[in-house]
Amino acid sequence: MIAGTIPTVLISASSEVPDILFPDVADPVVYTTVMGGPVIALTPSTDALVDDLRTRVVALEPGGSTDATVVHKTGAETIAGVKTFSASPLVPTPTTALQAAPKAYVDTTATEAVAPVLAQLPSMTVYETQAMHSRKVLYQRNSTLYAAAQTGTATIYRSDDFGATWTAKGALAADPRTLMRVEETGTLIAVTVAGAVYRSTDDGVNWSLITTLNFAPLSGGGISETPSGYILIGEYGNVGNTVYRMMRSTNDGQSFTTVLSSAGTDPQGDPGHLHSVTWDPYEECFVVFMDRPNPDIYRSDDEGATWTKFGSATNPSHPNFVSPMYFPDYIGWGPDNQIGGVISRIPRADFYSGNFGAYEVVATVNHKAGYYTMPLREDLWMLSCATEVIGVDPLAPGSYGQEVYLVSGNGRVVTGGTESIVPQTVVGDLPGLKPFFPAYHYATLDHSGRAWINFPSVTTSYGYTAMPITAGWSPPVRRTEPMVLPMANGYRKIVTGRYYGPGPHTPSTGANGAGLLMAIPFWVPEAFLADRIACEVTTAAASSTVRLGIYNTSMLDQPNILVVDAGTVDSSTTGVKELTISQVLRPGLYWLAAVPQGGSPTLRTIGNGSLPPVSPDTFAGTAGGTGANCWYRTGITGALTDWAGGSASTGGYKVMVRST
Repeated sequence: MIAGTIPTVLISASSEVPDILFPDVADPVVYTTVMGGPVIALTPSTDALVDDLRTRVVALEPGGSTDATVVHKTGAETIAGVKTFSASPLVPTPTTALQAAPKAYVDTTATEAVAPVLAQLPSMTVYETQAMHSRKVLYQRNSTLYAAAQTGTATIYRSDDFGATWTAKGALAADPRTLMRVEETGTLIAVTVAGAVYRSTDDGVNWSLITTLNFAPLSGGGISETPSGYILIGEYGNVGNTVYRMMRSTNDGQSFTTVLSSAGTDPQGDPGHLHSVTWDPYEECFVVFMDRPNPDIYRSDDEGATWTKFGSATNPSHPNFVSPMYFPDYIGWGPDNQIGGVISRIPRADFYSGNFGAYEVVATVNHKAGYYTMPLREDLWMLSCATEVIGVDPLAPGSYGQEVYLVSGNGRVVTGGTESIVPQTVVGDLPGLKPFFPAYHYATLDHSGRAWINFPSVTTSYGYTAMPITAGWSPPVRRTEPMVLPMANGYRKIVTGRYYGPGPHTPSTGANGAGLLMAIPFWVPEAFLADRIACEVTTAAASSTVRLGIYNTSMLDQPNILVVDAGTVDSSTTGVKELTISQVLRPGLYWLAAVPQGGSPTLRTIGNGSLPPVSPDTFAGTAGGTGANCWYRTGITGALTDWAGGSASTGGYKVMVRST
């Protein structure tokens, strides 16, 4: 009891006191039975009664919790609802599943688990020294490639060793947008930029005009073969209120009929043109994307004979693509707009049921539009982006670069591929430049992790520069590695203002006649900008000139693709003659070339000593003998072209370039 007080207790008919805790002091005792009166003292109940009351009385306030709804210090209990802690709880290291874990344990475990995965993430290698500046690669089937020249007539070239060597075929009448080969017949179908459809039945030697479309396809993704060898071509343009068609041939490209058309009532920008026609190897159907204000997506289960619309992209985050990526369980894409610059995926069941709201953003990469796609392996795709601004997006003013990303892991993993740069004076003044990929056999997902990419090249005289790449986990194809030249205190460097040329040699002179083109090897140890190219005329020839140029090297260490045709110098007088150029030379092997034209002047040569990699006998000439030190061709009377044929020889013309 509280000192100095006498409590008043209301007693029930059974002489029991209400269930209360009294008095309010430490270690209280529950009193329940009145022992006489007047009430001046209470006697504790038995221990059993006290224990019973302790289990039932757990709160002083009316409506308080019962024992079953409170959290105890020990014992297994289930807690519902959100609980907020004022400080982070401390938990021991877990020993079984579903137990909480300390942060340090989670960090260590996650690092150990993720590290092997990160080590296997695909990356891309670009072989710049194998670049083709004057051709674009339009079709790839394993190691077989078809390319088109970007100078003069559109000569078609074929390679069966992934670009190590090329064979010239016939020429098209105009610049081709895309090209494909029918697997069973070998027939080639090419569509020019203007929409003319050409057909060749002799592997590109001769071409026949079949028809002219209203518009050419957007890229290699706009043309496809079907399992039966039929051909599908989708029209792409940007003229409003115009019909765009899907064309189909069932007779090996001899004629085409319309199998799908847009309404012809949509505005410029999204006029109903067809972005792509692609084969989903898992669903075994073709998919067409028709770009409208709310784009429509169609499928065909009968090789393009009929088409069914299965959804419309009513939200910018919906599947709104130029070309999709097909994974075992998902469809991936980069959107044809700049909604934060993302890469997304959607479960294939939701995609084909039109439940486009089930999309998932897997990566935010830039503020650019996604464009073309190509598989490198079954679970590894390339996706290119464009330097352009679509609509009003203050966060996306354009940029100098066009990225190519790698997407893998069922469409969930995005890693860096490569980026090409197109310098412009004003950022944002970019006309939608983007790298594009070759067309490929419709059902081929595995290209062994290698392909060619056509990069925009507005700073050269050609529209694109084609380069081979490898990606994934396989060893890369052979490439020309930078050569490091040792010197006394480090490595050889290129010094500004000096001339550089071939390796050690004994200078001489030679007059080999007009039209004989010679190319000598030139090893570049580090990247530099060449601003001059020069030769020396020792005996003049009236009305003659000497044309100078630079070639890159093939995988067989021979002159290959023309890098620079610098023009001609006057050889009707003697002396060192030079031309102004502006060409970046990256580490690797190049070939410096000269050809007299209109006469036969005598030029400075590098003598008769052998030079690798031309001579098969590296030591020929070291004791007075001779050996090959250049490659030559005859009959070159005009502008230089890509190297073809030729033989090895001695007495190569001495050509040098100056560093700036």
